[in-house]
Amino acid sequence: MIDFRTLPINVKRELVYHTRMTTLAVIALSQQTDSSPEFWMGQVATLAYQNTQEMSDSQVEEVIEAIEHQRCRGYGGTRIEVNPDRPATPDESA
Repeated sequence: MIDFRTLPINVKRELVYHTRMTTLAVIALSQQTDSSPEFWMGQVATLAYQNTQEMSDSQVEEVIEAIEHQRCRGYGGTRIEVNPDRPATPDESA
């Protein structure tokens, strides 16, 4: 398994973009909408791209760290939270 933390920053940014797009698509699917799927998927892709491009390199690194942490612990799903102020749990600090 590739450790995402070792990838170049441009690849990490692309990974974060796809993660955000997937998350936003799931949210959009759960909403009732009269718009066509092509319309809102275009909106989702645009929003995810703009959001990812506005992130600093350090923000991208934080998201990648959270993704890698969840993969190592075996969590599935697309919800990723980054909170640097949260104290480490006992198993994280080891």
